[in-house]
Amino acid sequence: MNKILQLNAVFDELVKPDIYIVLTLNPKTAVERLKLGGKKDRLDSEDLNFHDRVYKSFKEVCKTMPNCVNIEAEGEIEEVFENVKKVLDRFLFEYQ
Repeated sequence: MNKILQLNAVFDELVKPDIYIVLTLNPKTAVERLKLGGKKDRLDSEDLNFHDRVYKSFKEVCKTMPNCVNIEAEGEIEEVFENVKKVLDRFLFEYQ
């Protein structure tokens, strides 16, 4: 989690987003989806334990940042997209 926050701090000095939307996916589901895809990068090839640590770290980061919204990406693409739209609609309504 600290590495994520450190990277965020570097960019926060340059650009401060009004909202962060973090899509998380259960590591087992993520690994299964990776098997369906094509070319993998170094991170994609890591074991389930690595993906579990990353998943948990991003979920923790979202709890510590007031402008961060975590959306579980377990569903179909359309469902996840609708959830993102709802978050953005709510944010834009409150922002006015």
